[in-house]
Amino acid sequence: MRKLYLILACVFIVGSLSAQPPTIQDCLGAIPICQEIYSSNVSLPGDGNYPNEINVNISCTSYEDHSVWYSFTVDESGDFGFVITPNNSTDDYDWALFNITNAECEDIYTDPDLLVSCNASGGTFFDPNACSGTTGATGGTSYDIQGAGCGTFPPDFEYGYSTFNDLIPVQAGNTYVLMVSNWTGSTFGYEIDFGLTDVGVLDLTPPELATTLFPEVCNDDMILINFSENVDCSTVSDLNFNLTGPDGMVYNLTVNAAICDAGGAYDDNFELNINPALTDSGTYVLEIISEGANLITDVCGNPLSSSSHTFLLDTPGLPEVELGEDFFICDGQAIMLEVAAGQGNYSWQDGSNSNTYEVTTSGMYSLTVSNDCGMASDAINISLLNGPPVIELGNDTVLCEGNTLTLNLSAEAAQYLWQDGTEEQNYTINTPGVYAVTATNACGETEDMITIDYQAPIDIGLPNDISACEGDTLLLDVLNSGATYLWEDGSSLALRQIMEAGIYSVTISNDCATESAVVEVNYQAIPTVELGNDTTICIGEEVVLDASFPGSDYIWEDGTTASQRSLSEEGSYMVIVSNECGEAVDEINLNIEETILPINLGADQYLCSDQISLEVDVQEGASYRWQNGLNSNRLEANKPGIYVLEVYNECATALDSIELFACEYCDVYIPNAFSPNDDGRNDLFYPYTPCELAEYQLEIYNRWGTPVFRSNSAEKGWDGTIKEDLAPIGLYVWTLKYEVEVNGVVQIREDMGDLMLVR
Repeated sequence: MRKLYLILACVFIVGSLSAQPPTIQDCLGAIPICQEIYSSNVSLPGDGNYPNEINVNISCTSYEDHSVWYSFTVDESGDFGFVITPNNSTDDYDWALFNITNAECEDIYTDPDLLVSCNASGGTFFDPNACSGTTGATGGTSYDIQGAGCGTFPPDFEYGYSTFNDLIPVQAGNTYVLMVSNWTGSTFGYEIDFGLTDVGVLDLTPPELATTLFPEVCNDDMILINFSENVDCSTVSDLNFNLTGPDGMVYNLTVNAAICDAGGAYDDNFELNINPALTDSGTYVLEIISEGANLITDVCGNPLSSSSHTFLLDTPGLPEVELGEDFFICDGQAIMLEVAAGQGNYSWQDGSNSNTYEVTTSGMYSLTVSNDCGMASDAINISLLNGPPVIELGNDTVLCEGNTLTLNLSAEAAQYLWQDGTEEQNYTINTPGVYAVTATNACGETEDMITIDYQAPIDIGLPNDISACEGDTLLLDVLNSGATYLWEDGSSLALRQIMEAGIYSVTISNDCATESAVVEVNYQAIPTVELGNDTTICIGEEVVLDASFPGSDYIWEDGTTASQRSLSEEGSYMVIVSNECGEAVDEINLNIEETILPINLGADQYLCSDQISLEVDVQEGASYRWQNGLNSNRLEANKPGIYVLEVYNECATALDSIELFACEYCDVYIPNAFSPNDDGRNDLFYPYTPCELAEYQLEIYNRWGTPVFRSNSAEKGWDGTIKEDLAPIGLYVWTLKYEVEVNGVVQIREDMGDLMLVR
């Protein structure tokens, strides 16, 4: 079961006659029961803004002590119960339940029949806590009324027995209010549970429009509406109501409610003030809009449904008085002024009371008509005329292009009809034609007409620039009707013959305008083109053919249209150059020269003979040049060095070089004896050579073929020992294998011999 903690701030509900808004400590501000449990952490001091609500001669409670009021309407008949549990178990809470179904809050003080059940039982003089704590109508006893004190049996209006009363019979549709007071006066709060029985005291029913009081008479400006229950004041505004009249007029509505306007939180009676007040007969439609942001709800949040209501207002309506515009009459003429009959009472300026009035003389005539809805008046001034209208459109006229002519008519009290059916007093002309008007007044009509022509604008018709071909003769024609001419050379004819380039100007004038023009005449030459002689280019080069001629178009044999063309391929090329004055044609052949010059003197080599012949193949059209200036494809080289050959033609140059190295020699000397006696001379046996030896392998054997020494490095020789012992004097055999590079060629050599070891 959910709980709501009651925030003990003032919730204002106020009666229409009260000076102060009611609070939850007043019957008028009673809290509607929207849920089963209400809880409060504090106890309110005082007894609200309406302190004289409880009569001690009618209620068993002692006035109102720190009170809070609750209200509910029963959905189903049955037994109603509730329980109040103080937050402090020693607090003494009293209560009284009243049936105000057919009464008002103010009747509680004077009508004893409104009291349904009451419990003021509490602590006694001897035991202040005897009956404190939980109280309510729980069925704990069979008593409905228990006064102060505790333990008196049976209890009555004056004396109490228990804090619990019998369950309370209630009727569906009845409205009750419950007053709860804190007799102890403590600052602690309490919890009240209305869910002991199920008779439908929680408000789950949406509000409805119960009654409406619509306007019934003329000038009524208020609609009264009553809802089936209180609605939340904060959800009601002018936007919730819309009133439309029989003629579609939408009226301004202002909503008021006495309790809401005084600061209260909810009310069930509302006034809709209408502006303007209703006067027209017919059907009116009142819309109550409760949806979206404009949802009307009761105090428990149940929404009102939108609805539409019609009512019929049967009134005479305001009188309609319209005598028309002031007008003229001829002498001896009579007219009848008239308004609709049956609108009410009529009163003319002379006191006559008919809905018609005959006029034969000039003057001011007025009428006032009144009925139950109000009155309306109108007046008209009538003047005498001297005769038919007098009009004059003037003589026929010629206008300049763009000008207008306004014909102003001022005949007295006349109406006008122009040739095109328009009826304005003034008529503006902006096109040529015949214009006629008929002016009519009460005394007759008059006609007049006028012819309007327009001077044609000056048309010089010369372009800013003119091009002609050499030798042509031009004719400049600036003829305009009724105009005069002045050229820059002083001539004054409309035609001017031109035979040479130059800037020519003319000024043309007529009665409406003066116009000038300047034209530049250019003579264009017949095109020429010269692509040049047939030519040869190298591979990769480009030649640009230029056929440019001012003011011309171009078409090449491949369809391109540029004035220039870049070419790098052999072929025959043609262009046609043309302009308005003629065309020219030219053609050129383009050849491509070979640019690849192969040249290769070979790899560098050693010069180990008296001379070497350096040579390349002969190429057609090529020239040769060695570094020593020799012009030949062949050179006899007889000494080491770098030799460079340049081969060239008109399109290319090629270079190559070769280096000849001096011939290399590599001798290896191997001694046939050595004396390893540590005298610093000939102590080691190894080969002697200036060359670098690779894959070196020296082996020495004694005379029986047993190996005594082996070395893989030319720098490591034999010191005459065998396993650190001195080798015997005598003859030994050696073998030697190695690789050596001579003149760029790697040689593998093997050799063997004998060796005498001496000491």
